[in-house]
Amino acid sequence: MKLNFIRPLGIAAILLLCAVFTSCNLERKEPMLKETGEVVGKQFTPDTRQTVTGTGFSSNGSMVITTHSIGEEEKYTVIFKCQHGVIFTINKPELYAKLKEGDSVIIDYYELVNKKGEVKDLDFVDANAVRK
Repeated sequence: MKLNFIRPLGIAAILLLCAVFTSCNLERKEPMLKETGEVVGKQFTPDTRQTVTGTGFSSNGSMVITTHSIGEEEKYTVIFKCQHGVIFTINKPELYAKLKEGDSVIIDYYELVNKKGEVKDLDFVDANAVRK
């Protein structure tokens, strides 16, 4: 009976390791690229973290006190739309502070490529408003 349970776990572990090692094999492709875009929105979410303490009893009857942290840290989200129509968000306080909704921007980024040179992801570096 244990063999039936272990086999799917082993397969899942192998698939997970393959995914991890594949994503780790990405490299930045030089040079840094630039693309025009627009700030389509900004959103600030305050820190909502709280510490919660609970009490209960273990299976042997002794009292157990547990402490958990719930909630999320503050977020400074800037929503971009690049010249190709792709919408993405970046959570960086310094971007939130320097950009306004509606700003036209130049987005700096690198392409992340695998060993075959295929673009698999993009690495955002910065965005700066185009002042008129």
